[in-house]
Amino acid sequence: MDELRSLFKDLEKRIMWMRFDYCHGGLFSAGRRVLILGDGNLSFSVAFANARPEVELSATVLEHESALISRYQSAARMLTHLRSLSHRVRVLFGVDARCLPLKWKNRFDDIIWNFPHPGGKTNLRKSRQLMSAVFKSISSILSSGHFHVTLARNQSGLDHEAIVRRHFFKSNSLPAHSRDSWQIAYLAAEWNLSVEDVHPFDPHLLPLYSASGYHNRDQIFHSCCGAETITFVLTPPLFSLKALKCYENELFADKEPGCFHELKPFFRHDISILYEEANAMSYWESVLFEMIREVCGSLVVTIEEVQQLRSIAPNGLSNRIYRITWQAWRKPLSKSLCNALQEQLREIIKSTVRQRKMKIVLT
Repeated sequence: MDELRSLFKDLEKRIMWMRFDYCHGGLFSAGRRVLILGDGNLSFSVAFANARPEVELSATVLEHESALISRYQSAARMLTHLRSLSHRVRVLFGVDARCLPLKWKNRFDDIIWNFPHPGGKTNLRKSRQLMSAVFKSISSILSSGHFHVTLARNQSGLDHEAIVRRHFFKSNSLPAHSRDSWQIAYLAAEWNLSVEDVHPFDPHLLPLYSASGYHNRDQIFHSCCGAETITFVLTPPLFSLKALKCYENELFADKEPGCFHELKPFFRHDISILYEEANAMSYWESVLFEMIREVCGSLVVTIEEVQQLRSIAPNGLSNRIYRITWQAWRKPLSKSLCNALQEQLREIIKSTVRQRKMKIVLT
């Protein structure tokens, strides 16, 4: 009977983690070398280590050991359990996710951080500063692996309903990114980290895990309902429009025009055009649009006239304003990168207008 009960418990645990992999996209099944950052009372590391006996696990906390045990009542028990697995689990104290050792480069397949918190009374500015510093640090040690961050609902700025339904593609409709958020995809893009996938986080599949850290105490952090696990991958640093277009076209050359990706940053820039031949405006507009698409490929998702800004310039020429929406699916665009791409596009337009003697003026 005891043997049967033991087999049943083992089967129950396997089924639980099969559900976990399904709900979380199998994020933690591929890697065999895992780093867990800022694990509060170490309960996630315990749950993970129990369920993944084949994994080499490095569990880290920000505090030193004495401070950890003093702050979290359950930490001593968790620590004892992890140390009983010392042949494959190590616990590291005083690890700041903002400045990870460079000697850790390429050492881990997966890096996990659940419910990051800047400490004390939080706000968007502090949270964004924390995540930006951590993304910088992660980008220096991550190579071909994944960085998984779990955030409370609405913190990421991504569309939660799209994540739940897994509807990540929109035709002629901008992604629903919230400005009143951490804007996680945009922060990551500044350090060449791209959102690869997002899944709902279900804490009920982790019965040993209690997200702690509420007011720096060993108290359950009630933000798991609707939480999201965002997976990032590192992309190469690319700066030229030509190089980025080629990189994007390797996978997405046949991207449907006007189609946006819900998980990728996007930016909008305007250009102002004067037409020297009023009776041929439609023709020159089509030539301009064709040129932009040829130069930018699928990086430019839409080009639309802002009709309410139509005007006549002081020199008598017709003036039209066009809004260009940029988005890349393979490598995320940061604000600085997109600004640079826009300037490169402007220079190409000016050069092409001169060479082809086009009857338009870019102002």
